Amino acid sequence: MLYEQKRKEGETMKQQLYSVVDSLKETLWDLSDQIHDHPEIGFQEYFAVGLLTDCLKKHGFSVETGIYGAPTSFRCVYQIGEGGPSIGLLCEYDALRGLGHGCAHHMQGPVAVGAAIALKEVLDASTPCKIVVYGCPDEEGAAAGGKLVMCENGGFRDIDVALISHGSANTQADRQSLARVKFNVDFSGPDGLEATSATEAMLLAFQAFEFMREHVKDDTRLHYCPIQESGQPGIVSNHAKATFEIRSRSNGRLDTMVDWVKDIVRAACMMTETTFTISKESKYYGKFPVEILHELFYANAEQADAHKIAPPRPRTGSTDFGNVMQVVPGIGIRLCIMEENYPIHS
Repeated sequence: MLYEQKRKEGETMKQQLYSVVDSLKETLWDLSDQIHDHPEIGFQEYFAVGLLTDCLKKHGFSVETGIYGAPTSFRCVYQIGEGGPSIGLLCEYDALRGLGHGCAHHMQGPVAVGAAIALKEVLDASTPCKIVVYGCPDEEGAAAGGKLVMCENGGFRDIDVALISHGSANTQADRQSLARVKFNVDFSGPDGLEATSATEAMLLAFQAFEFMREHVKDDTRLHYCPIQESGQPGIVSNHAKATFEIRSRSNGRLDTMVDWVKDIVRAACMMTETTFTISKESKYYGKFPVEILHELFYANAEQADAHKIAPPRPRTGSTDFGNVMQVVPGIGIRLCIMEENYPIHS
């Protein structure tokens, strides 16, 4: 009898949540449109932060900005009753450099804001909890990765679960993501008439990086790109700069490959009598599934009659949400916003 009573109370609460979200839809659409029309790259998202925190403040949430080492981060909190679980709703709002919002990050803030306000309106002191909305800049890694920086500086330790959404061609969850390490390399040669070319060192490293491909696991991805003009034909350059990115399903295997790439860079410099320096590594850990959260997500997606529900994706790309999942259990859900075969980041 008690179970049946609780189940009916839960169903009633969900209907109330749907009603509150419906009442907010014009506000949430406007937030999404404004963020889309004012794209900002990582750690420069001041406009988006202002919009999202102002909306939460109007609904009674306390607001902190520029926290945990990230200038465009925020944390907004609403406490219901005494004690209870601490529910973390995370959002991203950075755009793609040179493109704008091609990854649906303009929608994530409004999704988290709408969910937080709906919870706040429906729950009372008989269901105590703390609702925490975390604003997370630079997921695309234009600088370092906002959640990575926030984790390193003590973020997310005040929540019991981390929930985040993302636009997609289906409504589904992700089981895993690829761990990723990214770093820049500065190649330098001596000045003077007989200077050796830093560009040659960079190209030798790229070529060896290509030879790695047939010796790595199938789930491995290797990327590189020159990121600074290195001179003109016929002119020896004493400086070149490149970025290297390695991905793998295994965090441990990724570390081994990073050491391998550093040996490649070292060897290329030995061959050209140049030197190198490596910037601080930016590491995104891989996500892993939390089965009970997957079960709850799919049960509620069915009840909400969500569009195009699909089985969990076995693997997705790389995200700094994997770093958060090293601190607290969580789930990243995909919400259908487009047709199949439309690539994100486009």
